[in-house]
Amino acid sequence: MEIRALAEQILRSPKLEDKLACPPSLSDAHRGPQWEGPIWPARPERLRLDLPRDKSPFPGLGQLDDDRARGQVLHFFANHELLAMELMALALVRFPDAPAAFRRGIVHTLREEQDHLRRYLARMTELGVEFGELHNSPFFWTTLRPMSHPIHYCSGLSLCFEQANLDFCLRFGQAFTQVGDTQSAQMMEKVRADEIGHVRHGLHWYRKWKDQRLDDWSAFEAALLEPLTPARAKGKPFDLDGRKKAGFDTDWIERLQVYGRTKGRPPTLWWFNPGCEASLLGGGPSKAVKALRRDLACLPMFLSRRDDAVLAEQAPSPGWLRQWQDLGVPLPEWVPNPQSLQGRGLGEFRPFGPSPEAQAIRPELSWSLEPYRKSADLELRALAHRVAREQIGQGQGDLVGGGVETGWVARSLSEVEELRSRLPRTPLLIKQDLASSGQGQRRLGADEALPTAWVERSLKAHGAVVVEPLLPRLSDVSALYKGTRLLGLSRPLVDAQGTWRGQVLSEPWGALPGPIRRLLSQDKATLRLYRALGEQAPHQGLWNIDGLVYEGAQGPRLFPVVERNPRMTMGHIARGIARWVRHGRPAIWTLHHRRQVGEIAEFAERLRAEHPRQVEQGKLSGGVAFTNDPSTAQALLSVVWVGEPACEGAQALGIPWRL
Repeated sequence: MEIRALAEQILRSPKLEDKLACPPSLSDAHRGPQWEGPIWPARPERLRLDLPRDKSPFPGLGQLDDDRARGQVLHFFANHELLAMELMALALVRFPDAPAAFRRGIVHTLREEQDHLRRYLARMTELGVEFGELHNSPFFWTTLRPMSHPIHYCSGLSLCFEQANLDFCLRFGQAFTQVGDTQSAQMMEKVRADEIGHVRHGLHWYRKWKDQRLDDWSAFEAALLEPLTPARAKGKPFDLDGRKKAGFDTDWIERLQVYGRTKGRPPTLWWFNPGCEASLLGGGPSKAVKALRRDLACLPMFLSRRDDAVLAEQAPSPGWLRQWQDLGVPLPEWVPNPQSLQGRGLGEFRPFGPSPEAQAIRPELSWSLEPYRKSADLELRALAHRVAREQIGQGQGDLVGGGVETGWVARSLSEVEELRSRLPRTPLLIKQDLASSGQGQRRLGADEALPTAWVERSLKAHGAVVVEPLLPRLSDVSALYKGTRLLGLSRPLVDAQGTWRGQVLSEPWGALPGPIRRLLSQDKATLRLYRALGEQAPHQGLWNIDGLVYEGAQGPRLFPVVERNPRMTMGHIARGIARWVRHGRPAIWTLHHRRQVGEIAEFAERLRAEHPRQVEQGKLSGGVAFTNDPSTAQALLSVVWVGEPACEGAQALGIPWRL
């Protein structure tokens, strides 16, 4: 029998026995002309792919102690085997001029797929399931039928669908063993062993036909037909041993392990774009902001969900990603630029903050300057004092200190000078109206002269400055929101200049003196205050209110509103990171600049040696972990310190902190 005749029989005959027939001896002497093949392969009525049917739910692992549930799992595998046979037949008629060795390899693979299908059908019958009683997805066929070169067969069927089957065979072989079905488990191991050879065949020929200017992985991504991506080439658990036997190199395996891209749901796109306030004023990002965006572009990963995407010019290294993947962090797709998403559906867009650059990516994005203004914070501050009086009630103690002015707005140099002359011995803080994150401000000690030139420049750029009392800071407080909902209170680590340097990840008030702890937790009054502020002055999406605890005449008091940030904050990202720290372990998250610690890679290597990462029950329980990639970071490194090392982390910033 000719190979061509066998292939046409598989594609044209509606009889299952014809698709499973394969003579022991086949000739390839008469390959025939190229044939595009049928729109749909012929099949028995119950197995037809062109008839609409409701999708069948895939049984969960917890259901596999039931015979029929295991039979239904095998039904899905049987359909995949039949689809693979039909696609192999299609490749044989579509590419009659392909090398003889390639075609012989397809025939060998086809014989083994026929054997797999026979085994599945026999076992399904024993388990009480008939082939065709469930929906048969046509996805394999509709995706690969357009193939126009043998490399599409190799990349799509061999390196995508059959490679993923290594993982599925491993998973269900283990699952069948756990419920005592050794017969089905042994069958899955047999299929897995054969699939290794099938993948090896596809990899061999793929390497011959790929763009030789590209490495294996990059050429693989380029060769896949839409909508296939490498995400279709793996499952859980990841069969590392099977891939090594199939011939994949370490680089390929590592890249596939950490590859993340949606298989269907339009991804949410995240973008770490600090400095958005400056861009609202028409300025470009400063050198410091560019360093933040470059080195910390990966941070939204800790907020993203499975199948989301993160905008980053350079993806982190597979080695760094694996460390977080091992903890269960869902890895996103890394998108180098917005243009790479053209033609794809996009779900939500979540930048760190709205800006003209963000609007260029998503034109419908809009914003108002007003919530960013420090002058607008004064109204929120006054509201906080009123709400505190209403919320706390009698007998709850003095939460918010009395006698503290909310601040003043000055729109001219003379107004600032008048305030300074009126309060000559009062320490003051002057803020640019659209400053953020501790930037764009000047501190004036008692009797200190006014920085006139700086004030004039600020007024010209911002239209106003805010002057407020410089309070003796004891601790910082950050109320984190999503819309009107208070997510919780966190504790930023702020240096003497008011610049954010890090965040306490667990038990935020545990390291503070007793009076401060009692103030921040007394009868949940602080929570009630911030919850009410979120409900009465809400923003959309993620945002926060920063406050502080200061030393008042009668002890610690709360200054509830230092500023609000109507955007995502580092506190929100810290909250996402904290999910991967074991409950009850002291932990902080800090940011270090190269000018403070020396070369980033050397600093990271020293920390690894001194404080090796410890993991218990899938969570960080001790040591250090890096929340950006030390191997690619140029100026900044963000570090999680868990347990005893947390004290060293705070000391490295010059911030007092104790366990």
